[in-house]
Amino acid sequence: MIYLTARSNELTHLSGMQTNGSQVGWRLYMRKVLKTALVLFLTYSIALIGFFTAMCQSPEVFSRIMSKTPNLVFLVFPFKPMWLNARRGELRVGDEAPDFSLERQDKSATVQLSASRGKKPVVLIFGSYT
Repeated sequence: MIYLTARSNELTHLSGMQTNGSQVGWRLYMRKVLKTALVLFLTYSIALIGFFTAMCQSPEVFSRIMSKTPNLVFLVFPFKPMWLNARRGELRVGDEAPDFSLERQDKSATVQLSASRGKKPVVLIFGSYT
């Protein structure tokens, strides 16, 4: 139990020890700081998990989320390692390429990878011709 003494800045415990009021104030302050730090840590963790989950979605969903994200977020979260982890894929050297289809440059037809498999080599070039 705690008893107040005649002086307002001191508290007396049953054991007879006296605690200065500034020490009690310091403890209350530290509790508030720790609670605030815990809330910030939990908020950061939840946001981090949310962004990583968004990165694992389709490009359309991810781009919708990121278009509404303030630029400051890019300074606070480790986006590059998260992105590389979320998009690393499951392909390894020597694995067969997954099937896909692309529209020709002149938009005359759609070409599917499986149609050329085993017949001729296929090279994909990503970039600009200019």
